[in-house]
Amino acid sequence: MPESKTSLETVENCISSLRSDDAQERWEAAEGLGYLTAPLAVDALVGALADPHPFVRWQAGQALGRIASRLRRRASGAPLLRIFRPEVQIPSLVECLAPLVEDPLGHVRAATADALGELRLASGLLLLLRLLDDQDDSVRASAAVALGKLRSEKATGALIMLLSDDSEWVRKSAIEALGAIGGVDASHALMEKLKDPDPMIRASATAALGHCTESGVTKVLVDVLEDEHPQVRWHAACGLGFVGNITAVPYLEQMREDDAVVFSTPVGDVAQEAIRLIRRRHRGLWNTIRRLIHSIKVEIKKKT
Repeated sequence: MPESKTSLETVENCISSLRSDDAQERWEAAEGLGYLTAPLAVDALVGALADPHPFVRWQAGQALGRIASRLRRRASGAPLLRIFRPEVQIPSLVECLAPLVEDPLGHVRAATADALGELRLASGLLLLLRLLDDQDDSVRASAAVALGKLRSEKATGALIMLLSDDSEWVRKSAIEALGAIGGVDASHALMEKLKDPDPMIRASATAALGHCTESGVTKVLVDVLEDEHPQVRWHAACGLGFVGNITAVPYLEQMREDDAVVFSTPVGDVAQEAIRLIRRRHRGLWNTIRRLIHSIKVEIKKKT
């Protein structure tokens, strides 16, 4: 079945708007194309990654991500629709972006990395790993963040190497990605960055550890509660709320009077919320264990 006239007209109108001199109009056109799955829409969005305005490039990447998400839902929920709807297929999205990895303009390569991250497709992994060696700081940073969105442990080693990058921006991006990916190697590398003399790097590493559930993370975050920099303490308390266990509660209780304000919220308030979250998780765990024990007892009685 051919595409409807209305759908084709919508694509053509958006493509026409992408040629406008008005950056806002181009931004809106890129946004609109993200709700379509026609090959023409994808081609136009790939072209928009070279737009001179950063907001338009960003929106083009976001739109490509929305298209990939829609295609994934259709492929898993109703694969027969693909017979009746002529649209771009998921693998070809990465193929469309591959040539832009070699673009001579750094901002285009960075936008390509951002788009690959929004696609969240494993087939984009090798392209992003290649961009980690780019001479442009912004490209390396974008590639690192994108790899975090893919959540592939295959990228862990390369991201750990990036922790010694000359650019603080790149180092922080690698830290963020390692926190998103997790795993033993990533956690250990992040723990090492807690010794960094730069408080912003320590804060980033602390925030990243707040997403890691590996053994030993709770103790490390508890130790970081004593950091001299309030932003580091804030992230430590916040992270304990997500991944900490009941052993962290006494240390968080000592933080209730910490009135240093970070992101408009006192550290003490974050510590109090972390205590609430930990206790709720702890109660839920014990309730689960009690139900399990009860069900085992019931089964034993049935057999006797």
